Amino acid sequence: MTILHDLRYGGRLMLRNAGHSAIAVFTLAVGIGLTGMVFSIVNGALLKGLPFEEAERLMSVSHADLSREGTTSPVPLHDFEQWRAEQTAFEGMASFLTELLLP
Repeated sequence: MTILHDLRYGGRLMLRNAGHSAIAVFTLAVGIGLTGMVFSIVNGALLKGLPFEEAERLMSVSHADLSREGTTSPVPLHDFEQWRAEQTAFEGMASFLTELLLP
């Protein structure tokens, strides 16, 4: 009986202070969501590792932007195709797109 009484009392207090309740619920939702997102990233990238055999052999190749030190830019497709045709250091090369390019 006391649990039901406490729940009703809590509900009345939440309705009386609806603004504070909404802020608290929003804060909890954002916190739980961000925690879940960070866990997913850490679990997938660090704990489980990449979903490839011999993932330690993978390399990432990009253009160095010499005008801005320490930055890189995506490799144009025609450059990538030329690199792939002429390279002898790797077993193979593949490309991927990290951003959706809209017209």
